[in-house]
Amino acid sequence: CSHHNNNNNRAKDDALLYYRTIMSVWDLVVAIIAYFVTSLGGVAIVKFLNYHFCFSSWLILALLSRAAWLFAVPLAVYLRGRERNGGPSSCCLPIMSAKQLQIYVVVALGLSLVEVLNTMSMTVLPGSLYALIKGTDVVWSMILSRLVLHKSYSWYQVLAVIVIVVGIGAVVMKPPKTTESHYEATEKAMQAAHVANSSMAAAMCLLGAFCNSLLSVITEATLKDTLRAEHERMLSQTEDQQQPSKLVLSNEYAMWTSFFSFLLLIGTAVITGQFSGGLGTTNFEQLSCSDNYMAHTPASDSNSRAQWILLILSLTFVTLSRFAERLIKHWICVRDSAMTFSIVQAARRLLGVFVLAALFGEAFPGSMVAGSILAGMGFALHTWATLMKRDMDVNSTTPLTKEDRDYELVSLAPPTEIDELSEDEEEKIIKEC
Repeated sequence: CSHHNNNNNRAKDDALLYYRTIMSVWDLVVAIIAYFVTSLGGVAIVKFLNYHFCFSSWLILALLSRAAWLFAVPLAVYLRGRERNGGPSSCCLPIMSAKQLQIYVVVALGLSLVEVLNTMSMTVLPGSLYALIKGTDVVWSMILSRLVLHKSYSWYQVLAVIVIVVGIGAVVMKPPKTTESHYEATEKAMQAAHVANSSMAAAMCLLGAFCNSLLSVITEATLKDTLRAEHERMLSQTEDQQQPSKLVLSNEYAMWTSFFSFLLLIGTAVITGQFSGGLGTTNFEQLSCSDNYMAHTPASDSNSRAQWILLILSLTFVTLSRFAERLIKHWICVRDSAMTFSIVQAARRLLGVFVLAALFGEAFPGSMVAGSILAGMGFALHTWATLMKRDMDVNSTTPLTKEDRDYELVSLAPPTEIDELSEDEEEKIIKEC
């Protein structure tokens, strides 16, 4: 009887341990799923707008992507208020210095160029091909970091980059043909972007990935330390000497750079006449592909109204997905580690190509399958090699700081996201998220 009771108690303990393990990671699992949805959802919603509505205004899409500051502003006010315990100045954002303004404007210029190149190529290329080519940012980041920052990389990392280049290069040299159902949408997107063919759009996507990596390296090399020093100088001149949390700094950096980039893009849109007439005065039929709408759906006020609502919700999700993706990325790094995020990012790069192709029925020939699998193997090898190199550096006589260990794995992190955190600050950020 005693032996039977011991077995029952052991079974209960095992079940309780299993339950506690599941409950301790459920929020991380939800965050990873949400990252997949928001990261792939941004591309998917653009292709939905393109394929279903023949919506190919790349400049408006770029504006919507940079409009994430609209969500960042209330978050910044809320976080500042929490840190100041609801004080009299809790609802105000800190005053920006002239040097901070210069840095934000320089970064905004780079972001605007990257956004234009990305949206132009995204509207023309199939979503799966665009997602695959965007993976070259890993290659560009390594090359530029080696040339500018003089960083060293293992032979495994170099091999991973070569595998990625071969996989993506094979597809770019012979891109898949446009399916018949997407032909009209692609033609209209080419006309709007002034692109002659898919190869030119692929080159623009490659250039966008290069510019994005170049901006990240320049920020890492020069702007990060300048911005941090300027922030500390401004903080020393105020009555409140409390150092803001990591989430506050990261959110405000993204908010200001997105805001100035938005202003630059909206000025470009006004000059080029993108808002002439406005969407509100445009018939819905002009925003629909004939094979998706006109030929199959009778024109009616109720149907047109429903389609307009769907269009507006889709455009809104473009902005929301960009903001949520950045916030979730930050949360995963703090909740677990940048190592976890790097693994999630590698999985998203590989699976995203197949998910987008299946979702929209895009052409996926054998060359695309082979190139995607080869690039995916390169992403996996690069992640593994980076983790191994990090562990070797940690165990060496001159170990990396927590800053280098945790955040070297996350590509394109804003410079204000590289401050070291204490355990109390990490717990506080998790509660704030």
